[in-house]
This record gives sequence, structure tokens and C-alpha cells, in this order.
Amino acid sequence: MKHSGLLLTTSLLTGLLGAGLDAQITSKPNQVVGWVYVTQSTRNIGELHLLDMDKGCGATRTLCTKIGSLSTSPLLGGTAYDARNESVWVASSSLIERIDLKTCTVGCWLGPKMIGSGVLTGLAISTRHSRMWHLESAAGYLGIQEYDISTCKPTPLTGCKLSLKSTETSCAITYDEDNDVLIYVITAKGNPPKNRLVIASPSNPCKQICSIDVPNCPTPQRAFYDVTGMAYDSCTKTLHLTDGTSMKQANFTDLLNCKATFTPCCLKGGTATFRSLALIPGWVVKSMGNGCSTATCTRCLRLTLSTMGGDPAIGNPSFGFQLDYAPSNSLGILFLGGGACTPGIKLGFLCVPFYPLVTSLLMSPAIQVSGGGTCASTAKYPLPIPVMTALCNQKFCAQVLTLCPNSTGLGWGGTNALEFNVTN
Repeated sequence: MKHSGLLLTTSLLTGLLGAGLDAQITSKPNQVVGWVYVTQSTRNIGELHLLDMDKGCGATRTLCTKIGSLSTSPLLGGTAYDARNESVWVASSSLIERIDLKTCTVGCWLGPKMIGSGVLTGLAISTRHSRMWHLESAAGYLGIQEYDISTCKPTPLTGCKLSLKSTETSCAITYDEDNDVLIYVITAKGNPPKNRLVIASPSNPCKQICSIDVPNCPTPQRAFYDVTGMAYDSCTKTLHLTDGTSMKQANFTDLLNCKATFTPCCLKGGTATFRSLALIPGWVVKSMGNGCSTATCTRCLRLTLSTMGGDPAIGNPSFGFQLDYAPSNSLGILFLGGGACTPGIKLGFLCVPFYPLVTSLLMSPAIQVSGGGTCASTAKYPLPIPVMTALCNQKFCAQVLTLCPNSTGLGWGGTNALEFNVTN
């Protein structure tokens, strides 16, 4: 299979941003997913529950059941979303597992490399670096262990242990792609307890850059108890926090100096308690037109362009496009336009309209498609998304044109177009 792609550099994107990108688009809502215990008969069962963030503290709904091994520890539980493959890593009593959200099946797993005698209390993922960190804790300490997750079998890297007061624990961790920092919480027992957010570099996570206290919920609402889960949105600079039943947000104006304002609390719907949180970014892909190629090439009626490599999330090195059902003797060129797809421009030599905006256009090198039979060839077009928050919620339009050099001239074909937005 042949590979070719575009490199979205800052200079190229600056041109696209100025030439045709819309300020915002309507997309699927951001969601948080949390690992919960649900009591059924006489036993507890781990599940993944979803909450739409545009509905505030609406009712949660069950996404996957029978997830994770169980423990009686109230500290236990961690989740982290992996934008490279649209899956969620779950930390439970003895395993860290990657759960495919479409099938709710385990794709990869590992036995964690524990630093101390505590339990797994949180997970965080860096898409840009293909790294994951587990947080572990018991009264008096926290530990942070790093893993390389560039393959399905994670490889343990470095870790650190931080001594806490005997009344303190740590039960939530998350990561910011934009600033390349970890955020975790330290909770001191009390009535109500005191939660403190810590910002730290992944290279030295046990040394804080800065910290900020999480305020309790004002009366008449209940106190905000031990933070059990956090999820950070790098696009909106919003940290979502839960104590299991209540939700609140921290809106950061300067993360590296711990400058933030906090929203009021609200009670989430449902009876299950969140043991952890992860953010599932909202984005939409819209397909336009139907692919085809002309008889001058080989007449194929199913030329198809689809996305690959997970979400078009900032920092995702795996995102791109795949061409399928192409003529075996053709070359394929990916065109990427800044802004929404147009209604389509009809060109005499094409059997399908051309959809990307021509005033802001990038194109890949032409490559030979390969594999399959007469109308079953394929090609991949990697499109790594840079860590550039100016891209958040911006629209792009992608389409592949094929051409077939032969004795009678050039035969042309084209795929459907894909309109999509970059997300967190």
C-alpha cells in the first residue's frame, strides 16, 4: 500500500486560516466518559458511562458494561481517551486495558508497573507524544508512572514517587496537549475535604510548576468532596472535575501560572458514581458526492475516501485519509481545502464535482495506488495534526483525484469529499 501525505506546518496553516476557514462550526458535543461501579444483585460491575457536556449535568447513559476488574478501594479507577484510535484506556484493580468504544472489547492491555503499595487512581494520555501515565496513591503518597503507547503493548518508562501528608491522597490526573503539562489533584481529608490542583512537567511530574485550590460548592449546594476524575479540554482551556456525583469546571486563563475561575457545581444525573473522567472530543465528518472514474482510465463507481487514525485532534500524529476502490493503474492526489466544502464545481474532465475551496488549497504528491483488483486499489494519505489551538473547531474539506496515463491520454476519477473539523 502506498503512502503520501501533507505536512500541516504552521506557515501553511496560517495561510489556510487567513484564506478560507470559518471561525466555528456546529459539531457533536464534547462528552466525558467515566468508569463507574454499578451494583447488580450482590456484586459490583465496572461500566463506562457518558455525559454530554453541552447539557451540563444531564443524565448519564451507559456506553459499555463489564469493564475492568473490581476492588473495594474507594480510591480505585482511571480513564484516558486515546484520539489515535477512538478508544478509552481504563485502570482498575490489576490491569490497564484499552477499550474499543464501538465494540466495547479489549484491544490492548498491560499489568501496571507499580511504584508503591497503593492502587491505580488515574490515567492521562499525550496524543502528541504517544505517552500514557498512570497515577497511583494511598494515604501518604502518590506515584506517577510513564508508558510508551506507540504500540499495542505499552512499555514502562520512568516514574516518580511523591510523599504526601498522612491525610492526603491523589485520585485524578489529566494532560494538556497545548502546554505539554500534566494536571493532578492532591486531596486532604476534612469535612469538607480540600482539593488542590498541581501543574507539572511530564519530564518531572513530582515537582510542581504551580498549584491552585479547588473551591467548594456554595450553599445551598453540597460540598465538593474528593476529586475522583478530571478531563482537560485544550481547545477551550477548560478542566472538567468530578467528585463522583457533582461536576464543576475550571476555566484557565493562564495554566502555567495556575490562573483560573471555577464554575458552580451541579449534580450529574444517574445514580452511579464516577471513579474517573476522560474527554471524548466532539467532531463531525460529512461526506459529499459519490466517487467514480471514467472509461479512459478504468470505469470504477465506488472510489471512496474515508478518515483513518482516529480523531482529527490537535497533536494526533496518526490522523489521515484512505482511498479505496481506485483503478489499479492510477495515481492519486489528495486535495485539502481550508473551510467548508463548496457545493461542488463541475469540471468537464471529471465525473464527480470538485468540492474543496480553490482559494485555499493544499495538495499531496501524486502516488501510485496499489493492491487489489481492477477497482480495488488503495492508498493512504497521512495528515498529522499539529498542536495548534488556532485550528480548534475549524473546517477543512478533503478529496482525492485520480489520473491514469495511457496511450489515449489521461483518464480521470475522483472520490467523495470529506468535510471535517479539528478538535481537542
